[in-house]
Order: sequence, then C-alpha cells, then structure tokens
Amino acid sequence: MKITDRLKVEHGVFLVQLRHLEQMVAARAPVAALAAAIETIAQAEAHHSALEDRLLYPAMAEKVGPDAAPLVKIRADHQQIQEQLDAIRAGGADAQKTTELVRTLRDHMEREIHDVFVLAERV
Repeated sequence: MKITDRLKVEHGVFLVQLRHLEQMVAARAPVAALAAAIETIAQAEAHHSALEDRLLYPAMAEKVGPDAAPLVKIRADHQQIQEQLDAIRAGGADAQKTTELVRTLRDHMEREIHDVFVLAERV
C-alpha cells in the first residue's frame, strides 16, 4: 500500500466528518457542541498532518524541491488551518468561523488529493 492510499482514505473520513459539521451548523447546534466536534476533527487532522509532514512532504521536497508550488500552497494551507483552529479554541466556535474552517479544510484536502498526491505518485 502506498502512503497516498492511506492518506486518501483518511481524507474520505474527514470529508464525511465535515459534512456532519455543516449539518450541525445548519441545525443551529450550540457553540459548545460545535467546539467539541471541531476539536475531535482537529485532533485527528493533526495526527494526519504530522504523518504527511514527517514522511510525504520531505520525500516530495527531495524530488521536486521544497519551493514547488504544490508544497508551498500546502504549507500555507496548514498555517491557515492552524490560525482558524486557534481562533475557534479561543472561544469563537460560532457558525461563521465553523463554516470557514470547513471550507478551508475541504479545499485543502481536495488540493492534496488532486494535486499533491497525484504529483507524489508520479515522482
């Protein structure tokens, strides 16, 4: 099994969780419930990103260079995700911030699936 296969499966799980989080927002779930759901996703995503950062991205940087556009964008995505999580953890798990986080995470995962993982498998 390739590492990208494992990461794609994990992305599938995250995408289902993000849909559920959107449903919670639509149902006007209490802020505390949103915060708890977000933290659950964030903890799993942190483990997932650590695996990418430890294995996949360094191997790709050796092949395509650390300044390759897909890797630069992924680093920026990770920074944006962390900033959004920090804001939510500071007490801002409202519907707007939750929706923005969902959008950022979904866009990031789609970018990884369709750009980064394709490139990784090619090189």
